[in-house]
Amino acid sequence: MGERGGKTMISPSTLGLSVVLGSASVLLILALLLAFRRERRRVRRVERVRPLLDALAEGEPDSAERLVRLHKRKWRAAEPAAVALLDTVHDDARDLLLDVLQRRGVVKQAMRQLTEPDPVRRATAARLLGALRQRDAVEPLCQLLVDVHPEVRSVAARALGRIGDLAAVGPLLDSLEKSGPPRQLVSLVLAGLGSAVEKPLLEAMGTGSAMVRATTVDVLGLIRALRAVPVIASALRDPEPEVRVRAVHALRLIGTRAVRRPLLAAVAPRQPPAVRAMAAHALGELGYPSVATRLSALLTDPVPQVAHNAAVALTRLGARGMKALHDHARNPGTPAGAHATAGLALRMLTARQEREAR
Repeated sequence: MGERGGKTMISPSTLGLSVVLGSASVLLILALLLAFRRERRRVRRVERVRPLLDALAEGEPDSAERLVRLHKRKWRAAEPAAVALLDTVHDDARDLLLDVLQRRGVVKQAMRQLTEPDPVRRATAARLLGALRQRDAVEPLCQLLVDVHPEVRSVAARALGRIGDLAAVGPLLDSLEKSGPPRQLVSLVLAGLGSAVEKPLLEAMGTGSAMVRATTVDVLGLIRALRAVPVIASALRDPEPEVRVRAVHALRLIGTRAVRRPLLAAVAPRQPPAVRAMAAHALGELGYPSVATRLSALLTDPVPQVAHNAAVALTRLGARGMKALHDHARNPGTPAGAHATAGLALRMLTARQEREAR
């Protein structure tokens, strides 16, 4: 750009750039308009078949047949809405919907896409097969538990949980040793299988890495597996501290009288401090006054967190627990007295908050 004879001159390069930018803007606007028109057409197609989907949700067989015969273009628009119905319809309507999806080739296509190079397609297919609860997909979904993409691994684990086949228990546990889904996710998926998972978990308890053993104990606690208490208690002797910690957590979740003895064993000096501190806390949650003497002795423990948790636990054991705290509080200059005083103060604060909340 320059000046000649008092007039501003535009250079050819500047003019060319303006033309290019203007053309790009026009093309972008046209692309947006086309996308908007496509979306409007899709919405109209869905609205046209909405009465059929509503009728299917009510369990009307005729609507299922009409959806099977629907034109391919209309079905492409209706398919996402049909799949979304899976989690909302009752059993009879769900069977009709599954039949429609089978006959329209949705399931077959999703099975093929599990091996697609594109990770987004693999994850989408896994999610769909999980929603469809396709037991035929269990084996290929188990293979995706060690997929190179983390999102695919997690989606496959959730899909297996929705399908609910116990054949996935072993592969889910094995995946923990092969860079599979996160351990917390595997635990939740296995726990979602319910009490039926207890037997295969107990069979796997004596094998596998520390990660597998910790996860197994975790799940047994999450499903409140009362019959597994002896096995969980044996995990308190596991060579890995993390497994012992998870065992205490599992016993706390089960929370019946049967866990009292193992938890008392877990506060023994030979246990790691983290295990002992958690066990002291769990004994308070159980609320059995008979453990007050043992918790009172822990007020002199050299590990501050163990002593503190014991003091808090004693506040939950009624008159026997409070008496133990008052006895130690008479010697405020000792560590045990300081922990007891802190426990009593916490109890007073909690009682005040409870009164104000009424």
